[in-house]
Amino acid sequence: YPVDIEWAIADDELYLLQSRPITTLGETALPQIPPPSEWKGPNRRAKYMRVNIVELMPNPLTPLFATLGRRVINASMNRLMTVFFDRPGLMPEELIITINGYAYYNGEFTAKQIGQILLGSVGIMKRMFTGAEQRWRDVRSRYKATVEEWQARPWRESSATEILHSVSEILGPAIAYYGALVSGIIPAAWISEGLFTVVYDRLIKRKNDPSAPTYLLGFDSTPILAEKALYDLAQWARTRAGLAEYLSRTPATQIVAQLDGQSPPDVNADDWREWQSRFRVYLQQYGATIYDLDFANPTPADDPTPVLETCKLFLRGEGSNPHARQHAAAERREQATQAMLNRFKGLRLRLFRSVVTRAQKYAPQREDGLADIGLGYPLVRQMLLEVGRRLVQAGGIAEAADVFWLVEDEVERAAAALDRGEPVSSMTDAVRQRKALWQAQKRVTPPVSLPLPPKFLTKMLPEQFGVQTDAAAHVIRGIPCSPGSVTATARVLHGPQDFPQMQPGDVLVAAITTPAWTPLFAMAS
Repeated sequence: YPVDIEWAIADDELYLLQSRPITTLGETALPQIPPPSEWKGPNRRAKYMRVNIVELMPNPLTPLFATLGRRVINASMNRLMTVFFDRPGLMPEELIITINGYAYYNGEFTAKQIGQILLGSVGIMKRMFTGAEQRWRDVRSRYKATVEEWQARPWRESSATEILHSVSEILGPAIAYYGALVSGIIPAAWISEGLFTVVYDRLIKRKNDPSAPTYLLGFDSTPILAEKALYDLAQWARTRAGLAEYLSRTPATQIVAQLDGQSPPDVNADDWREWQSRFRVYLQQYGATIYDLDFANPTPADDPTPVLETCKLFLRGEGSNPHARQHAAAERREQATQAMLNRFKGLRLRLFRSVVTRAQKYAPQREDGLADIGLGYPLVRQMLLEVGRRLVQAGGIAEAADVFWLVEDEVERAAAALDRGEPVSSMTDAVRQRKALWQAQKRVTPPVSLPLPPKFLTKMLPEQFGVQTDAAAHVIRGIPCSPGSVTATARVLHGPQDFPQMQPGDVLVAAITTPAWTPLFAMAS
């Protein structure tokens, strides 16, 4: 198959350094469409923002998610807002809209609505934070039960229309689960962390005391448990010589293709079966994390290639041991916390204990919560790809994954035609055009908020308004997520398709990281 090859010459010797599949060949055949240049919302008097749930949609939305997925999001978020505002109709019916393919919060509020929101803000906050943790756990239980119920059903025997409708029944609880997070655990985490940081930095910290994040690191949460489980799997494989040799030298894409097959040559059959079993268990436990909210993107359970790349790293003895890393962080946290408890008395002791306890409670809960958003995503993708396979057989699209490039109404009509035994019109040209449009949209950076301010302000303060000027086109600005300093290659990754570029010791730069990115953290300096 076509590959990119890295090579070097030293002392007249030619060395093959690396090869990996070329993943962008199909893009060259797509029509050339210029990227969008104008950023305007439907209403020039309204405000449109890329915040909150939109942060989990960093890229242009694929057509099926922009219709079916966004419909479910809007319905779920409106139900949530009705509960917290204690009355219907205070939010726009379409809370999430798209502008140039990107998701935005719709700020089309009337003066009356804004007034009602401000007057009810105390009650809204009280309803949000009362029982937030229990509400999150209850919604998670219902979400998990829904997914398990559908997994146990023979849904593949259903009609295409029934399968398509089933997607909404799983996606709805997924978005409701995110709503429970974002209306309780997540704001509680960042508010408590922010409050602790301010109190600590201004009233407690002395010159040589550790930084505020020291007190919040080293806890067990789903991402670190996943990393430790992968490390343990690699350490087990290292004790099986033939298996370790095969996993180390074989490209991750080839290992994925072999996962359900017979043992490769020179690998003990019992070791291979045990490896298959252990890796399946790992994916069942940790493979449903999402890279972003768009269900067109595979989860690690769908495509475990990135996970295998990190496993291969551990097999080579590279990367950092997550057990040791967590233990060191936990030890620093406990020592720092105890030192403060021993130092203070009276009011300052009570203040420190109060703010640090809340921050330490919510920090790991936030990570656990985010890791579970995708519980139903592997099943949702299986259902949509099943509809896609049926459309391929009927000549409607070229490959099953092209179903993600159709809008909901098109899939509904095509599914109904399939169920009636009628022919399905070819939609391959529309798919190619939409892929080309998506690629064009992907080349721009969407403004954080719209409408854009006057041009003289954006020229003077481009960063404050989220505008990318020509002069800054090759400068990436963002927020450092890890304390400390390091000099190393800055590796800019846009998604799992870029993961093979990551090298041990790199600085990881990304528009967003979710728990699904955890396998890369072992490589990052």
